Amino acid sequence: MADKWKSTRAIMTRASTTEVAIISLPSIMMRDPPSLCVSRQKMNVVKENASSDQEEDEEVTVGTHRNFHDRILGRYSDFLYSFRWPVLLVSVSTIIACSFVSSTFKPPEKEPFPALFPMANPYEAHSKFVESLIAFPLQLATDPTWTVKAVFGVQAIDDQNLLDTDPNYIGGSIAYDDDFDAANNQLYLLEFCDKIDKPTEDYSCVLQEFDSWLQLQSQSSSPDDQYAINCDWETSIPIETDTFDQCFIAFSELTNSSAVTFDYEAKKVKSITIDTRVDSTLWSPTAEIDKDWRRIEDWSIAERSRAPEGANNFFVTSMGFWYLDTFNNIVASALKASYIVVSCAALVILLSSRSLTLSLFSGSDFIMHFAHAYSMIPGKANKRLRMKHAILHMGPSVLGSAATTLSTNFIMQFCQIASAKRFATMMIMTMVHSLIGSFVIFSVLCSCFGPAEPTKRFDAIKTRIQKGKGAREHSEKDFPRSIEIAIDATDFTFAPVLLGVVVIVGGGGRDNNGFVSASYYILFPITAAAVVVG
Repeated sequence: MADKWKSTRAIMTRASTTEVAIISLPSIMMRDPPSLCVSRQKMNVVKENASSDQEEDEEVTVGTHRNFHDRILGRYSDFLYSFRWPVLLVSVSTIIACSFVSSTFKPPEKEPFPALFPMANPYEAHSKFVESLIAFPLQLATDPTWTVKAVFGVQAIDDQNLLDTDPNYIGGSIAYDDDFDAANNQLYLLEFCDKIDKPTEDYSCVLQEFDSWLQLQSQSSSPDDQYAINCDWETSIPIETDTFDQCFIAFSELTNSSAVTFDYEAKKVKSITIDTRVDSTLWSPTAEIDKDWRRIEDWSIAERSRAPEGANNFFVTSMGFWYLDTFNNIVASALKASYIVVSCAALVILLSSRSLTLSLFSGSDFIMHFAHAYSMIPGKANKRLRMKHAILHMGPSVLGSAATTLSTNFIMQFCQIASAKRFATMMIMTMVHSLIGSFVIFSVLCSCFGPAEPTKRFDAIKTRIQKGKGAREHSEKDFPRSIEIAIDATDFTFAPVLLGVVVIVGGGGRDNNGFVSASYYILFPITAAAVVVG
């Protein structure tokens, strides 16, 4: 509070104490207006001091700064205004160059998974040693967790309730494909095993193992009881359709196969999985995984079109493909979230500053504070004075907020876990770019194109609306106009409620695009109305 008073006093050197309080402490004026009530005639002095007879390029009198940061920020504001056009040119050129360079960035190809610990860490050294072994690719190919699987009899859907907060909830259930008929497609399933790439040289799919088992049992002098009871002495695939399900189930139980699921009471085979392979692994770059997924998907679409009825709904899946889908969704969600953040920031700036021009300069949280401070001076004031007031009024608070964030993340740079260090680096760069965006980009834009009366149109339209509703005219005994503006600003406290409705409506659906759709259909009409109003 003291800093705001001193900053406002440094700019409004010819204003009285009461007039300075109106600008620097509007919240107190709203809580206890009679104690600081002044007439409109006194406020006219404030407006005249602000800009009535001053030219924009004329030196703005700031008085004697009592704080060190006031002197530094005051000189910085004068310097920025003097060189505003060159700084604007450099800023725009830098943004264009950085945008072009960032568009050429590609994911890393040699190390798609960054090391979790430094290489000096024994755990990380052991992990790299294991990955360099010849047996490591073979382990990935044979481990059921990482293999690529062709799945018959299961629908490729996810019925898990992501919003269920019950700690005992274990997730969704398997949705079986009722059209899958293994008994009438024995030969196709057996041939399918030869069409796909085998994960290893000696791999045999469950249908091939079943066929070999039938041949062996039919030639044996002492066959298994399961074969004699359930298989009706069949010799090989294909076997009678009435016998296939119970015989195949008996074989699966005998071999304890995890590639088959069945309904024991109905004697019905529900699903069959067949292992295959691709060139990429979970450790491969996302570009390679995406290439393999597209190749497999194109082949699956063509194969499903040729497959007979009852076996034409299979799909191919793997842990690597799930990772790719998760990665793509994270990237897409990050982009959508950035659009929503920018839209919400523009909306908040519009509601706080009541200026469409300032809302077009939306960006970080720091810019919101600068935009609000820019529009705090009532009446008409040149953009140089308004921007200097914003820098002196909010500069210390913004710098203090950035300093605390930078200091805490600087300590995290000494963490052993690489993800924590990268998070700290990201936060540091975020703060640096926020400071540049507020103290340089936003400040120079306001110095070049900032409105002298940012709330003029908004207040004029609001006055017409109030007159249309029969609102009475203010008399000389009413509060000054700056007080009326401060009190009117509380009318827009519905913004958090609006954003809460967006979150509830958007998050109510299982589709993650619900939030984006709700935000679009709610924020877009408001933004369009703001364009008309502003």
